[in-house]
Amino acid sequence: MWQCKYCDSWNSDEEKFCPVCDKSRQYSYVMTLTKKRADKLGLTGEIVVPKDFNVIGKGAFKSRADITAVILHSGVTKIEQEAFSGCVNLKEVKCEGEFASISSKAFANCLSLDPKNYPSATRFTAKDAFFINAEISRMDKLITSLNKCVQRYQKIKLSQENRGADTQETQDKIIAITEKISEAETYKINLAQGMADPYNIVLYAAIVSSEVGSVDRAEEEETSAAHERIERTIGTESKYSRLTPKSKRRIRNFAIGIAVGVVLATLITILLVILL
Repeated sequence: MWQCKYCDSWNSDEEKFCPVCDKSRQYSYVMTLTKKRADKLGLTGEIVVPKDFNVIGKGAFKSRADITAVILHSGVTKIEQEAFSGCVNLKEVKCEGEFASISSKAFANCLSLDPKNYPSATRFTAKDAFFINAEISRMDKLITSLNKCVQRYQKIKLSQENRGADTQETQDKIIAITEKISEAETYKINLAQGMADPYNIVLYAAIVSSEVGSVDRAEEEETSAAHERIERTIGTESKYSRLTPKSKRRIRNFAIGIAVGVVLATLITILLVILL
């Protein structure tokens, strides 16, 4: 492919003149950085696109977890389909110029890249250039649900501590779900790079459903136990509160009498021991 210097139209290699403006041989050849060329260059980490290339080819850096940043010179005019798709650790794209186009899924499933901080092409940017596929989106929702389960179990644990109950089972649940979250995060990354079976999401969905149901039951049991404790406390207080002032005075006087009697008996016992 080559681009006309006069009208900027794109044309095939076989043509010897621009079919748009009809200017013969007034063109510049386009050098595409293909996957094969990129592999030969051994670019990794923060990669700098060589100035010899002005198009990033289809799938040139697809599923490269080792890429963290990309620096594009002003001569780069186009990023083709899935050029950086699945680069899960790509966090930043620096560019000196403006693109003619960013093709479909060029930055698909780049989980660490925020498209809000990345400039759009001046002529054309595909709607799904920064596409996150449905499977990964669903995994995000499942991971969010598991995180909520952890938070709810932490509240249950705090409630159990407040009423002096055993918290070991709840703590074990927190640890187990935290491990599941870590596994799910790894699976999500593998999905983005095309190295995992999306049908396994059904299994994760079943796990999440089970955990949500489990924490629901645990919350109900903890709420019931807490209410029972409160009712016992309130029940004891309410019996006393229903007594008349005269009855309350009698109870207090009776309690004081018993206390005084105990003290006197103790003193008499001590005196007898001393005298004898």
